[in-house]
Amino acid sequence: MTPTQHPNTSALLIVEFRLRLDGSQTTTERTQRLAPLLRHWGKLPHIAINETSAGLDTERAHCTIVILNNDAGAARKNADDILAWSERNLNAWIEDFQISTQ
Repeated sequence: MTPTQHPNTSALLIVEFRLRLDGSQTTTERTQRLAPLLRHWGKLPHIAINETSAGLDTERAHCTIVILNNDAGAARKNADDILAWSERNLNAWIEDFQISTQ
């Protein structure tokens, strides 16, 4: 059974976004600047976060977030909250994002 077929799950959102981390000089610094995102939102049981590097570009990061929720409106609010929180707390700019439903 896939997550979208689970009887208790009515909303599955996938948020993909690209961040620009101005001034980040190394991949280690990039990872350190993204750590609050993983610590803050990654602890919630209905949210999974994966950060993939943008290669050697230390000022860019790609994040994928999966949100499972019984309420589609609440899932969308989580997505909006995460994007807003990221801009405020990561000292980063969201260059691009896409939200898709499954």
